[in-house]
Amino acid sequence: MTVFGKLNGLLWEAFFYAKKMGGKVLQNLTALNNGSVQILNTVKNMIIFVSVLLKDIVEQQRDFVWERPPCCPRCDHYKVWSHGFAERLFDGFNIPLLLKCYRCPHCGCVITMRPDTHFPRFQASKDKIFLFLSKRLKTGRWPPAQSHSRYRHWLRNLKKQTKALLTDRWDKGILAAFACLVSIGRTPVSSSI
Repeated sequence: MTVFGKLNGLLWEAFFYAKKMGGKVLQNLTALNNGSVQILNTVKNMIIFVSVLLKDIVEQQRDFVWERPPCCPRCDHYKVWSHGFAERLFDGFNIPLLLKCYRCPHCGCVITMRPDTHFPRFQASKDKIFLFLSKRLKTGRWPPAQSHSRYRHWLRNLKKQTKALLTDRWDKGILAAFACLVSIGRTPVSSSI
């Protein structure tokens, strides 16, 4: 399940994963939200996209100052705790970057801060993906690089997303479909629809 929203000026996109145990999904039935009881699935990961420079994260590593979310985006609890760092790989860097994690003491949600220049679960930036796809569609050839299979996956998935979400009648071109899918909050080169 994916949820999009805005929290104090920060754009966030949440990916919810339910913990399975014995074939049944566990549920937290008593999380309070503004005085009312609501049923919440057991959430394990949430991503908040922030505007940061990857170069600064590499140079400062654990000393990089991350903006703490003012409250939990899942249950609106007033405080989140620091929860260490998660190593993530990005194109152009030969070492993993340390992305800050926070944890809500109320609902147990783990929040990972991620650069807004990248799609979730992708090492390449949005601009690089768009550049490679546009060069391929304009010239018929991929730009010189190490692995072309990765780029072929992007193009195939973009066509699949366009057909599924924008229908067969989309006539504005693949690159326009990329921009349209990004504007509605989708990852246009993701294999999942």
